Amino acid sequence: MSVVAASHSAVPTAGPYVPVRIDSFPYQVCNGKNNRDCDWKATGALLDGPTFDSSSIMTPITGGMTLLSPASVPNRFYVINEEGNGYEQFYLKNKALSIDLDLSQVKCGYNAAFYFSRLPTNVPIGTGYCDGQNTCNEFDVLESNIAATQQTSHSCTTNSTGTYCDPWGCGVNTGSDSNIGPHSSVIDTTLPFTLVTKFYTNNNQASGELVNITQVYQQGSKSYTFPQSITPSYCTSLTWNPYYPKTGGLAAMSDALAKGITMIFSLWGSGDMSWLDGGNTNPRCAAAANGTNQFTFSNIKISNL
Repeated sequence: MSVVAASHSAVPTAGPYVPVRIDSFPYQVCNGKNNRDCDWKATGALLDGPTFDSSSIMTPITGGMTLLSPASVPNRFYVINEEGNGYEQFYLKNKALSIDLDLSQVKCGYNAAFYFSRLPTNVPIGTGYCDGQNTCNEFDVLESNIAATQQTSHSCTTNSTGTYCDPWGCGVNTGSDSNIGPHSSVIDTTLPFTLVTKFYTNNNQASGELVNITQVYQQGSKSYTFPQSITPSYCTSLTWNPYYPKTGGLAAMSDALAKGITMIFSLWGSGDMSWLDGGNTNPRCAAAANGTNQFTFSNIKISNL
């Protein structure tokens, strides 16, 4: 299967909008020796504003959420702060980000996404959306369905003439890796699994420059580190992407991660996600051919590296 590692996290518009707000959307922050001191953060979540259809379903579960996107209706929501008056800010340099996932019902042609974007902090919640397709640094921890997962860095830079972003991004895709996928003997995507994303810096401190982003997949007693990580040398080797060298690269993403970024989830379908899953004729797609397009995630935890 041939998959182009370019990311497309922009969500298509849909009809009339009825806002949905969840007052409890917890995540853990762990510190101290061996990250043993963990605290739950009692944040909330807000369905995105006026271009999204109220028939999108967002159901809280213990420690997480289930998104359901029937009939190609998109949805996207932000994590908001405990006070409910702004977007929660995350600082990920020299951190490990863990999340439990269930993609078993997400068909090919759909995109279950977990990502961060440098949204403005001085706007009412539910407004000010931006991403790497327009004016904001965006890091996609996960764009996914039953057949493949992908992580992508979309950098942006600003100069006297405006803001310029990398809409294609520097990404890595698991679609051709037999160790990850439906009914794989290592990480079987028809079953729940844990994804751990690690943001390494050049001095092993949050003050350092971002130099390497790796992902580890865990399921039961099995663990698999995806062999290709996102590094400056890997990104510059993607000569098909003319935007990366002109938009600040990982240095720009490093700056965004230091200033704070907003956590976002979405589930949407366009009928063709061949850039992600290789197209609906991919044999892997059969595992969710009758899926309900339900995306479940929980147990988000941020720890020190």
